[in-house]
Amino acid sequence: MGQTRLLRHKVSDRVRLLFRQERTLKVRANHVVMPGTKLAPHTGSDKAVVWSAVDFAEEAQSTELFCVRFGTPEKCADFAAKFAEAMAHNEKVLGADAGGAEEEGGGEAAAPDAAAEAKAAADADADALAGEVAAKAAVGEGKEEAAASS
Repeated sequence: MGQTRLLRHKVSDRVRLLFRQERTLKVRANHVVMPGTKLAPHTGSDKAVVWSAVDFAEEAQSTELFCVRFGTPEKCADFAAKFAEAMAHNEKVLGADAGGAEEEGGGEAAAPDAAAEAKAAADADADALAGEVAAKAAVGEGKEEAAASS
């Protein structure tokens, strides 16, 4: 439990997601909202969403799977809309940065290919992790139903 915030940096104008645990205020999620992130509904709940991102909460870069659950489906839909706005904003900001670097650097083709491969690998990891979470959720629901029927 805690607060999830979408924050815009004053200098770079990038939007990032920050989540702090409620009582300890420990940072649990801290990453830039990257364009193309797949925000998917959590299996079995219309009040939760799942996505994968390269996170810096532990002060080291690592790919993590996140799930945020809200009190109502309306709040969940509002978060998804704000997340989509942040992705669109960052696409404009990051696209301008990438275009300027390409013009100055002579337009090397290796960097965009490496970035595309890294994004494809991250998407594959996210899809695999989402499948694992869905499978675990289905197993957990089966246990709960079995305990309720006993």
